[in-house]
Amino acid sequence: MDGTDTVAVISSVGPARAKATWSGTTANIVSALEAADVSVTDHAISLSKPRRLAHEAAGRLLGLGSRQLERVGPWRQYLRRAASAAASAAAAQTVLHFGSSHLPLITSRPGQRHYLVTDYNLHLLLTKGVLAQQAGTRYKREVLAAERQIAAEIDGIFTISDYVREDWLQEYGLPQEKVTTIGTGLGQPVMLDGQVKDYAAGHLLYIGRHSFDIKGGELLLPAFEHALRQRPDLKLVIIGDAADPKLARHLPTIRANPAIEFHQSGTPHFVDLVRGAALYAAPAPAEPWGLVYLEAMMCETPVLALDRNAMRQLTDGGRLGFLVQDADPTILGDAIVAAMSDPDRLGRMGRGGRAFVEANFTWAKVARTIIDRLAADRALEQRRCADGAAMSLPTSRAIR
Repeated sequence: MDGTDTVAVISSVGPARAKATWSGTTANIVSALEAADVSVTDHAISLSKPRRLAHEAAGRLLGLGSRQLERVGPWRQYLRRAASAAASAAAAQTVLHFGSSHLPLITSRPGQRHYLVTDYNLHLLLTKGVLAQQAGTRYKREVLAAERQIAAEIDGIFTISDYVREDWLQEYGLPQEKVTTIGTGLGQPVMLDGQVKDYAAGHLLYIGRHSFDIKGGELLLPAFEHALRQRPDLKLVIIGDAADPKLARHLPTIRANPAIEFHQSGTPHFVDLVRGAALYAAPAPAEPWGLVYLEAMMCETPVLALDRNAMRQLTDGGRLGFLVQDADPTILGDAIVAAMSDPDRLGRMGRGGRAFVEANFTWAKVARTIIDRLAADRALEQRRCADGAAMSLPTSRAIR
């Protein structure tokens, strides 16, 4: 294991080995580490429903709002105590933390090194993300104070994306070596398996199993209407959950438009619909990463998105996707028309995108990046200890 020892995983986002936790990210990282001969023990911080409801009620009574209350007040204190107990009981000298709600720890074993794995920070969520318009003054003050403490006390941070790494560095004044980008791998994306994609006859595709607005669906609909006025032959396929309230209010309009085809999530036609797409269009305003973009690229489908967050990293600086600066339906619609009017370019971008993803986004590569960082930190600590021991020796002995 290149000098690192057994790794303990503490997760406050769900059981680390469960595929449903963080879209499978935790399970895939754990599996990749174990495939690289790392011994992993996992410790999930669970909360019963009655206790969760009690903590939510207490948070509201304290004036902390109603969103993500696990980050503040009584709920967070419970998570910190539980995580501290897990860390103290773990035999491993290295601990990976999934989720930051339980950090910083109250106590841990002497000599343990702690690392956070994350795809965001609270500063981004409060300025550009889902909490920007919803968090109150007290909430913001408390969560940012906690994050400043986390940044100061944690031994290292593994971010999924480059832009999140840069924000940790700039917002909290951290040294470059403290934050490392690890990326992600993929789940089980649809592959062409020898099928030749017809970019001239292909459709636009949008997949939003939940959070239709967050994934960019509400912006895509008027953009597609604008594109249709220039290219009446275009077709948009939407795969989503009709029970999503953000989508449900648009369903009458979607179903009334003969150029839009809606399929419920879990449709048996999913593979054919993905393979038949010429362009994956999802102008998400605040998507922190977006595995679905990489999965589309693996099926040789170029992506169209807003030039936000991780999209430049996912598309090799924009070379392998259509990135739009402004969240404007007219501009997006024009970009759709421009993209769909050049099938040869779509084909080149699609093939290039698949090769780029295969080379850069694998769980084995994520695990190797983590292992190398842990080994480097351990080696540095050993050198410091050796230097300290040498400096403490009597001068005459040190000279000899």
